[in-house]
Amino acid sequence: MRTIKKALFFLALGSLSLILAACYGPPIDVRATWLGRRIVRLLDGSNRPIAGLVVESVDQARHLGQTDANGEILLDTELNMPVDGTFLALDVDGPANGGDFADLSLVIQPGDDDEINAYPTAKNAN
Repeated sequence: MRTIKKALFFLALGSLSLILAACYGPPIDVRATWLGRRIVRLLDGSNRPIAGLVVESVDQARHLGQTDANGEILLDTELNMPVDGTFLALDVDGPANGGDFADLSLVIQPGDDDEINAYPTAKNAN
């Protein structure tokens, strides 16, 4: 009788563990090993964000979007975007949005930080 109670106790405990894991997920984020996200922040020489720069992937020859008001663009594998490789930041609006900037080529390696600051140079800078 005692062994039956022990077996039922461990069966109930194991079932509870499975129910908790199913409801709340695993205790660690197993997706972090294969999901990639990077924030690339484009700033001027005074550390002010540059909005409206077009960002392209050179390796995939595709347009990825524009920097927002914070000078940021999110590169996300869930959005079918590359998170490493060679990127090009282009100033397509001229002096609007903080100045006229030269094109910037940016190489991001797989081991680089998840948040990257880059500094395009102003075209009128000496």
